Amino acid sequence: MSDYKKTALENDQQNADWMRKVYASKEYWSEELQYGNRWSKDAPIKDYRATGQTFDRLVRPFLPTKLNAGLEIGPGGGRWTAELLRVAKHMHLVDISESVIEVCRERYKYYHNMDFHITDDASINFIPDNSLDLIFSWGVFVHISSGLVEKYVSQFAQKMTESGIAFIQHGNLGTHVPLNRSNVTKEWFDKMVERHGLTIRAQFGTSEGYYPEYKDGKERVYLDTLSVIEKTKMR
Repeated sequence: MSDYKKTALENDQQNADWMRKVYASKEYWSEELQYGNRWSKDAPIKDYRATGQTFDRLVRPFLPTKLNAGLEIGPGGGRWTAELLRVAKHMHLVDISESVIEVCRERYKYYHNMDFHITDDASINFIPDNSLDLIFSWGVFVHISSGLVEKYVSQFAQKMTESGIAFIQHGNLGTHVPLNRSNVTKEWFDKMVERHGLTIRAQFGTSEGYYPEYKDGKERVYLDTLSVIEKTKMR
């Protein structure tokens, strides 16, 4: 493990700085890169329909019947935002990168039911308490350190409505992962969620494959997990 990889996983500030360095340029999310539908200029364009199919299969069955306000953490080029706008009356988008927010503002400039926010410290204090029916993040928590993951999740119960649901894709295998992935394990995440007044309602493995860092790549495993989270109900 390189020194930078180690500090990126263990030090929240350096981890956030790495995220800005890699994903902060407007060019990364430009039309040439299809708003996140391809990961590099040389990579093939992903079938956009797959995003909608995944959303309908994993997210829609758990959505509350009343969905007024939602929050997306780390929208990138707005690939998942398009799906969220199909179900929420109003969406808040938050990112640590000003460039990402600018790209999303431009992409969704004809939508009048959106607010855009920039945060430097994983704070969502700008969201009114007990107002979010939906919190969503895909492809973000899989790259951030456990300290930043907990900073975000610790605020969820305060911001969610009683029937609100959070969908967070996060790391699964700890430090046994490819470069610049999260050091979070599924076991740690489950316990952390419980500490903050939340309950895991369902979980799905994502990013299945063989990874040399994990058991020498001899076992097919899920690199990440999508956790469906709700407030812990009072007995």
